[in-house]
Amino acid sequence: MAMRRAHSADVRPSLHRRSAAVARLLLILLVLGLAAIVLRDGLANHLAQQGSAEAAVAPDDARIAIAAARARLERGKLPGSPRLQALARVALDRETTQPAPLELLALAARDRGDRAQEARWFALSAQLSQRSLATRLWLIQRAVEHGDVADALHDFDVALRTSSLAPPILFPVLARAAADPALIGPIARLLDQPSDWRAAFLHQSAVQAATAPTAAQLLLAMHDRPAVTAAHADQTVIATLVGQRQFALARQVFNRFSGAGAKGQGVLDGGFANPSLAYPFGWALAETGPLGAARLSRAGRTVLGWNADPDQSGAVATQLLMLVPGRHKLTTRVVDAMGDPAAPPYWTVTCASPGNDQIGLLRLPLIAGQIAGSAVVVPRDCPAEWLVLMIPAGDTAVGQSGTIASIAVDGR
Repeated sequence: MAMRRAHSADVRPSLHRRSAAVARLLLILLVLGLAAIVLRDGLANHLAQQGSAEAAVAPDDARIAIAAARARLERGKLPGSPRLQALARVALDRETTQPAPLELLALAARDRGDRAQEARWFALSAQLSQRSLATRLWLIQRAVEHGDVADALHDFDVALRTSSLAPPILFPVLARAAADPALIGPIARLLDQPSDWRAAFLHQSAVQAATAPTAAQLLLAMHDRPAVTAAHADQTVIATLVGQRQFALARQVFNRFSGAGAKGQGVLDGGFANPSLAYPFGWALAETGPLGAARLSRAGRTVLGWNADPDQSGAVATQLLMLVPGRHKLTTRVVDAMGDPAAPPYWTVTCASPGNDQIGLLRLPLIAGQIAGSAVVVPRDCPAEWLVLMIPAGDTAVGQSGTIASIAVDGR
């Protein structure tokens, strides 16, 4: 307890900076979820279905009494109804080590406006067990009402560690709370602690369009980089952000977790020697057999090999660039090529925008070792660009193949 209080003291100054809107969101969602959790997380959750439970009530069986109370709640009865209160009292008289009857009495106290009695019942329940989700939600709510984010996040963690019912309720709340910049730090520190639930939370937040920007900010604030990359949360959130055309934030996450750093906004791994750089800011290579590209070793160095069976065509290598507006030069050097001289492969650069306007084209040279270059003009309304190696269908009987030593784009 002393450690928990010390942690609260460390982060409490940030509590005053959290927005009232986020605090209200926490309160509303948790209050709405509280009664529903009592239904599912009570002592007799594993017992009979609705109707059969009440028929089996015996005065000396606390479990069946709570099962009957749960069945009545599911049929819409209020927690303060006399029959429900009687069932809760029976359960409490027969079994004093379970939180379910205490939670039912607490909800009844809330319904009649007796917040002091509600707090006493929930406090007793908290002393009996850490595993009751209803009680833990009440503790979260109380911490938020008191402006204590550290205690609220502690109880979030306990609930998510101890109840399989917690993630569907608490993951959305936690993700929305992190939309407040003042809460990103405390939540990121919570996620830096190993747990069974953090990988699932990061994935769910990263894959959803509504929460991906918040998930990105949480990843950027976390210190446990291995946990992020092991869960592929960085790649997931990057893919979601790119799908939303939030390229700058996606590149921030990539720079943070790829190890590439901020190496300009041109072609990364232009020499094809670093397969650890993940798509979209690293290469995506199509390797389908009849048509594809792969990293190969030639004379002690890595090159990009491409191949296409007769009549096969399409994209074989793709990377997302973030070039500044203005003129650039795209250059490529081949090692060798064999195919149709009338249909050489070519690089294209297109804006990653709804129109997909092409702003650059560079055909591969046909002579081994030759370098070719072409201009690329990036307009101001082009925040990112797709660089793609295209293989056209050749008019040959044996197919086409070749190797490329490098591809680069430079300001001009």
